[in-house]
Order: sequence, then C-alpha cells, then structure tokens
Amino acid sequence: MPKGGERVQSLKEICEEWAPRLGLAHWEIAVRWADEKDLEEMTPWAESDVKFKPCAEKAVIRVKREGDYKQLDRSERHDVEAIVVHELLHLVFSHFTYGEDDGIKDSLFDIGIDRIAKCLVKLKNCPCGDGKGGEKQ
Repeated sequence: MPKGGERVQSLKEICEEWAPRLGLAHWEIAVRWADEKDLEEMTPWAESDVKFKPCAEKAVIRVKREGDYKQLDRSERHDVEAIVVHELLHLVFSHFTYGEDDGIKDSLFDIGIDRIAKCLVKLKNCPCGDGKGGEKQ
C-alpha cells in the first residue's frame, strides 16, 4: 500500500517512465496485468514475464497481481516498479541472451538483472540524491 498519500503508477506509466531511461524509447512495448490464461502459462514463482522479438524491437510484459504471486519470502514486498524495470532490462540485454535456455547460466543472469532493477528503483526513489537509498552514515 502506498505511504502517506503516494499515487500508485499504472503499469503503462511505469513502462513509459523507464523505457527511455534504459534506451528503449524506440521499442514497441505493451505491458499489462496477467490474466487467468497467462497465469496457467507462467511458473508459480515468477512475478512476471516478457515475450519479445529483438530484431523487431517489440515486446509484451505480463505482471502478476500480488494475490496471484506465490512468494517464497513474505518479507519482500511485491514492488511493481522493480518488476517492470526487471523485464525492461531483459530487453536491454536481449541481443546477448536471446536463444536457447541455458539453465543455471540463465538463472544467474536473471538474479543479476533483478539486483540491478531493484538498485535502479531504489536510486530513483532516494530522497537524499546521494545514491545510498536514504541511508545515513
């Protein structure tokens, strides 16, 4: 739930804010909440997914609603902005990662993308502008 009267951004607004920052302004990107059919296709532990065609620079991002996401760690909140940024980062690196599933290598790559996405959102939201996420020394 938003703190102190913060306005919740729509998926489209988040995508429109972050795509240009990540050099994806020229991509055609649709972003939407996952529906029941999508949920059947997606793994239970995934918060979202992206289907894309790097050569055509087109993508569709689907995001699970918090109630549909089976979290392993309940202490971590369902950060929709970080989730969208995560999927956009997959597009940034799409020419390097496009191809066959490589198991552990893909999992490690995904963990790295997740860390970068969370850091970028934290830096954007940092009230002090020092890149430390508001932490005092």
